[in-house]
Amino acid sequence: MKTFTKTEVSWLINLLEEESRRLDATMTADGATSMEQALAAHMWENYQSVKSRLAEAIENKNKRIEIKY
Repeated sequence: MKTFTKTEVSWLINLLEEESRRLDATMTADGATSMEQALAAHMWENYQSVKSRLAEAIENKNKRIEIKY
């Protein structure tokens, strides 16, 4: 079994937040095509979802995170 510390999960949350900010910039960039903006929006939604679930696991002091295949 693999284990991660609360700090390591917090780092992942921070990285997802930083990437979300970059995607925000792409979605509002003047030179971005509609396809680039749509892809950035989709990725932003996914990153926000993962970030919020990881943050919730830390806040609730969950010791288990299920990986679904």
